[in-house]
Amino acid sequence: MVGLFNLDFSNTDDRREASVTGRSESWWLILPYVLVRLAGIAVCLALVLASVKLDIYTTLPWWLVLLPITVTLGIVFLVLTIAVILWVRVAILFFSGNIEVEEEAEMRLDVLVRTAKICFLGHGYVVLLMVSLGLLLLKLDFWHSLQIVYPLLPLIVLGVAYIFLGLVFKQPEVDSPWFLLVGMSVLSQSIMLVIKLDHMKESEGLPWAVTFTPSWVTHMLLLIYCVVSPLRTFHEAQANDDSRSASSVETPYGGTEGLPSVSSTGKLHRQLLKVVGMACWVLGWALSQALLTLRLDVLYKVSWLSVILPALLGWILLLVFCSGLVSEYFREVTETVLATLSLVPLGDCLKGRSDEKDPLIIYHNRP
Repeated sequence: MVGLFNLDFSNTDDRREASVTGRSESWWLILPYVLVRLAGIAVCLALVLASVKLDIYTTLPWWLVLLPITVTLGIVFLVLTIAVILWVRVAILFFSGNIEVEEEAEMRLDVLVRTAKICFLGHGYVVLLMVSLGLLLLKLDFWHSLQIVYPLLPLIVLGVAYIFLGLVFKQPEVDSPWFLLVGMSVLSQSIMLVIKLDHMKESEGLPWAVTFTPSWVTHMLLLIYCVVSPLRTFHEAQANDDSRSASSVETPYGGTEGLPSVSSTGKLHRQLLKVVGMACWVLGWALSQALLTLRLDVLYKVSWLSVILPALLGWILLLVFCSGLVSEYFREVTETVLATLSLVPLGDCLKGRSDEKDPLIIYHNRP
C-alpha cells in the first residue's frame, strides 16, 4: 500500500501546462481513472468480506474474500500484457529500420526506453503480486501446512527491486527516497512475518508487537512526512510569489511577471490533498494494526469488525482525497505509452505536418 505514495504529484501541473493543448481525447485515457477506482473499490470489498468471513460466515472460502482483488489484478495484468506486446512490435520495427528516423533520433530512442521501463516494470510488479496472492490462497484454502515464506517470497523480491531501483536510478527517473522507503518497509516486514509464522509462531520471545516493528516505523515516517511536506511546499510557493513580485517591480508598465502564481497555489492545494489522504490512511491502518496486535498477543480481544473498520475508513478517505491525483498521474504515464505506441491521435502541434515522419508516433514501413 505504501508504494502508492512513491508517485511524484508535485510536477503534475507543470507537465500539464507543458503538454500539447487541443489534444483529442482517446478513450484509452479513461482507463487509468477506471483502474484506480476499481482497485480502490476492490480493497474495500475485500476488507468487508474479510470481516464477514471472520465474524459471521466462517465457512466463506478465502478465494471468494479475495476475489475482488484477484479480478482487479487480472485486469491490470491483461492491460500491461497488451502494452508489452505492442512495445515489442514497435521495438522490432524501430531497430529493424522499418521506421524512418530523420530527426531527433536520440530523443525518440529515449522515449522508447522510458516506455519499456513503464511496461516491463509494471508488468513485473503485477506478476509478483499475482504469484503472491495465488500462493496465499493456496495456503489459506487448500495447503494449510505451506510455509508463509512462499507467499511472501514475491513480496521480498519486490522489496529488493524497489531498493535496487532507488539506489541505481536518481530523479527524475525514480523518486529515490520513496523507493527506498517502500523497499525497506516491504522487505523488512516480510522477513519479520516469515520469522514469526514459520519459526517462532508459538514462542513468546517474539510477540506480534515486535513483529510489526517495520510497519510502526513506516507509519511514523509517513506521518512526519504529512507534517513536513506541506510546510516545505508552502515556503517554496511563498518564495516563488516573492520572486514574481520582485520581477514585476523591475518590469516596466507592469509585465506579465507580476501576475499571481496560479501554479504555486495549485501545487500547495494538491499537496494538501495528498497528505490529508495519506494521514487518514496511515492513522486508520495503524489503529487497525494496533487492535490486531492486541488480539493476536491475547491482550485485548475485540471483534474482527472492530479491527477492520478503521482500516476500511482510512482507505475510503484515501480514495476521496487522492484518487484524482493518482488517476492524473497514471493518465500522464498512459499518454507517454500511447504516444510511443502510436495509439494517441495527433495533437494540434502536428497539424499541417502530414508529410513529415515522426518515428515513434507515425509509422512508415519501407517498401
